[in-house]
Amino acid sequence: MFTGIIADNSPIMKITPKGGKREFVIKTNLMQDSLKIGDSIACNGICLTVIQFNSESITLEAMNETLYKSTAGNWKIKQNIHLERAMLLSDRLDGHIVQGHVDCTSRLINKRLIKDTSYLEFYLEEQYRNLVVAQGSIAIDGVSLTVSDKKSESFEVSLISHTLDKTHFGSLVVGDYVNLEFDIIGKYVVNMFSKAKMNEQWLKEKGF
Repeated sequence: MFTGIIADNSPIMKITPKGGKREFVIKTNLMQDSLKIGDSIACNGICLTVIQFNSESITLEAMNETLYKSTAGNWKIKQNIHLERAMLLSDRLDGHIVQGHVDCTSRLINKRLIKDTSYLEFYLEEQYRNLVVAQGSIAIDGVSLTVSDKKSESFEVSLISHTLDKTHFGSLVVGDYVNLEFDIIGKYVVNMFSKAKMNEQWLKEKGF
């Protein structure tokens, strides 16, 4: 479980194919405190398993399913990756509940700057549009963000300078792809209501 508050934004040093899997060596010295083999680290929002580490880097493994369903299949050497350790129950939940389970990828379709605020607009496939609401939470490449605007086929987030400084969003260009994870609470609600016959009788039975 994660919170979407990024601890490091670090480059990939090495990529090694292993059958259908790949190992990624990422340069960082901020993840190693009390780290153990088998621990989880969110990498651009993907929960990956630590298989090796030293004082300067961590090595993580991604299976074929992950490579296929996320941007990890297209990661390159020197590309910066958002990193976050799994949360402790004693920590503050400064972002929102993020599982590290990517729902889909999305394409940046517009980028604009108004005064000191950057606005990024991402295309949203039809099957996911009911999972995004204005002012709701969404994880983009593992970063907890608030949806500033919901449109018919897209959504927009606004970024303050601190977020741009701590992430790689400032270097995104139109056409780039990111990982999306929708709010888990919203997903459960949508799933529950999609299976129920919502009518007056159903609402009365549920106490409304």
